[in-house]
Amino acid sequence: MTKSTWLVLSLAMLAVVMGANAQDRSSSDTRAVSDPRSVSLAFTDGSHLKALLAEEQIELQTPHGKLVFPIADIQRIEFAQRTSVELTLAIDKDISDLGSDEYRVREKAMANLLERKEKSFAPLARAARQQNDLEMRQRIEHLLEKLRAAVPEEQLNVRLNDIVHTAESKIAGKLLASSFKISSSQFGPLQVKLADIRELKSQAAGPPLDEIDPKNILADPGNMRGHEAEIGKSFAFRVTGAQHGSCYGTDVYTTDSTIATAAVHMGLLKPGETGVLVATIIGSPAGFVSSTRHGITSSQWSSYPAGFTLRKAKLAADVNGP
Repeated sequence: MTKSTWLVLSLAMLAVVMGANAQDRSSSDTRAVSDPRSVSLAFTDGSHLKALLAEEQIELQTPHGKLVFPIADIQRIEFAQRTSVELTLAIDKDISDLGSDEYRVREKAMANLLERKEKSFAPLARAARQQNDLEMRQRIEHLLEKLRAAVPEEQLNVRLNDIVHTAESKIAGKLLASSFKISSSQFGPLQVKLADIRELKSQAAGPPLDEIDPKNILADPGNMRGHEAEIGKSFAFRVTGAQHGSCYGTDVYTTDSTIATAAVHMGLLKPGETGVLVATIIGSPAGFVSSTRHGITSSQWSSYPAGFTLRKAKLAADVNGP
């Protein structure tokens, strides 16, 4: 066999191997992105990390009870600002030290407060409002101006609640966990504190179901009992608001609640008004809370096989009418 033939065969074999490796990498990348545990984390220090969540579900405490979200349903989490007791005490001490007679103490306190960025902002703003000493207030205002210049405005707006986004809903509350277990290709298994995370985004989630095809709109089934085993699924119904049906809960309703009455209770429809709503089946909270809204008083109930939420549909064509 000639050298040129060997060269051609060698190049051909190399091309096959490289192609196979590229295909394996592409397949691996696709699997990683489609894995519902695949997330991107944005940390409070400005760093980012792609990782796999080890958690199977998260629990969110809301004013209307505890909700459980499978990880596969979560598209995004906006985390509330969390400050440890130790950090709170340290910030309070630094603010107090701004009034020190010693220059070095004041300078160190200013440096510490600037280093903590948005976590210092709310305590400083509160101190400025309560401060009677003019010189002290000027120092605090000077620090606030520096923080406004250095930190994006949206990070200075203190978020008091965690916000969980799914394809069909956005729900505020308090995550019951204090940390998440993750695994990353760079660092292996880790446990990250929620206090250090600003935002979590799913890498596997598709775009939110913003538009409903009119062909997929179903007739109002009355209630959601027939779907209560289908946790996480959403259905588009054409509903006419009604006042005289059963209604258990607030924002999250038992599956035997009348959809048309729950829609009026939520303010999504008026009695007699027809529109298209999306009902999503979710796990039952610990209890369903009663309230009076829009002329309807809902009832309270204990845990139930499942619950549902409602939202107005955004339609591909205007079938809601004017």
